[in-house]
Amino acid sequence: MGLTYNSLRSQLAAELRHCRSHSRHAYVAHEPPGFQRRELLLQAAWHHGLIDVSKLETCSRRKVEIANPGRWNRQAGPDFTDACVIIAGIVFHGDVELHLRASDWDRHHHSRDFEYNNVILHAFLENDDNRVYDTLHNGRRIERLMLRDALAGDLDSLHEALEAEELPAATAWQKGLCQETLRQLDVAFVRNFIHAAARERMEQKIQRFLRWMASDTPDQALYQALLTMLGQKFSRPLLLLLARRTAIEELKAIFGSAAIPVCPLALESVLLHVSGLIQLPERAASCSEVVFDEETQYYLEELARWWSRLAGYYLDRVMTSSRRWHAGTRPVSFPERRLAGISRVLANLRFNHGLMSALVRQFRDSAARNPRTRREWHREIKLLATTFQPEDDGYWSRRYTLGGSPAARSLQLIGKACAQHLLFNAALPAVAAAARLDNDKALEEFLWQIFENFPALESNTVSRFMRDRILALVPTGTVDMQAEWMQQGLLHIFYDCCRGEAKGCEQCALLYGVTSNNA
Repeated sequence: MGLTYNSLRSQLAAELRHCRSHSRHAYVAHEPPGFQRRELLLQAAWHHGLIDVSKLETCSRRKVEIANPGRWNRQAGPDFTDACVIIAGIVFHGDVELHLRASDWDRHHHSRDFEYNNVILHAFLENDDNRVYDTLHNGRRIERLMLRDALAGDLDSLHEALEAEELPAATAWQKGLCQETLRQLDVAFVRNFIHAAARERMEQKIQRFLRWMASDTPDQALYQALLTMLGQKFSRPLLLLLARRTAIEELKAIFGSAAIPVCPLALESVLLHVSGLIQLPERAASCSEVVFDEETQYYLEELARWWSRLAGYYLDRVMTSSRRWHAGTRPVSFPERRLAGISRVLANLRFNHGLMSALVRQFRDSAARNPRTRREWHREIKLLATTFQPEDDGYWSRRYTLGGSPAARSLQLIGKACAQHLLFNAALPAVAAAARLDNDKALEEFLWQIFENFPALESNTVSRFMRDRILALVPTGTVDMQAEWMQQGLLHIFYDCCRGEAKGCEQCALLYGVTSNNA
């Protein structure tokens, strides 16, 4: 049997079920694979505000406003607590429950559960039973809200914007049921399984780019991936929206004109204005006149000069100001700095002559240097990553906020960790997809070798959690956490086999016979 992910997964599932055959517990996964993931994405849309509020109307035809989406609850009970919604002008404070299907309210027996008596609104993607209201345990009637036509994009688009590990998992830790089974298996099997999972995860990224390229140009697919990957959990959906409102093909058409040269500051002006990030500081909002230091004033004048030439293309696409741009983000990674950095990356790559082709040339140049040893591979990866680490001594090189005090020293707009993240998660799968479309097998094989030799990126809570959950008992040296494929494999296993749950093994796809989404 070949060492494919699905064949190894099946072997592990058989071993696990054999070891657990004496167990008194036999949970059954009631929903099809991917169902819980889509429901989680719907919750993310509500949480991130990716909803067109102008289209919100209850099933009883009452206007709905979301004053506060509430706190996202990943434990038992309603999905969002302490929310505030305004229905037909009346303010309601309480909980909100979300489902993919309206009928799930009854299917999950919420009307019989007193824990849901504080629910003020039941929202869902599809109205499959055409009822107007739902009823609580205490007999009170609540409004229903269908979100299908109000989503800013769709669930698939949100899935592209948010990496799986950035969606919350329950926090309670529990030893995985497969931990003892993995301890008993051959070390080579454990390594092969995680390695195959890592390749499967990268293959999914490549397939995502192939889907994007089927509906958009390769340059747009790469451009929106680069912008999206610049952000943190809360800002990624906003960056995806920005990439679509400043489409690369339009930028190429505009900057292909001799009258508008490819200038980093011009691109910066477009991105900062369309994103709504260029605004007066709140502390000065009430002042009739804002006094900036000389450098800030000059910078704003330069941005305004470019915007005066370009606003005609984009004025109707300027995004509403949002605090989510900076939520959970360190000052060095503020979006203003990142967008200034990516403007320089695009200009350096001469994107108006082809963004993807410029990146493909860089990978081919790397292949021509024929790296062999681990040290040589790391050198090539470092060199490729510098593409996304532009040198700059401009305004944002020493500023965190507009008009804020300059930093003591110059800081890179896009640092080493972020640049390597862009290389691995955006450039590598994008160029692999392009190589596959061109049937360039040599280039694709070189890209897979980069994948095999890529040093570990910054770990996240999911990869660390999975290391403890399933690998705590395996012999020392079984796995190499210094390789990025190791972390990628653990992430894939979490979302495929553990079905994204950290609180227990009740949804274990291996133990309860749920097939892989990739089978």
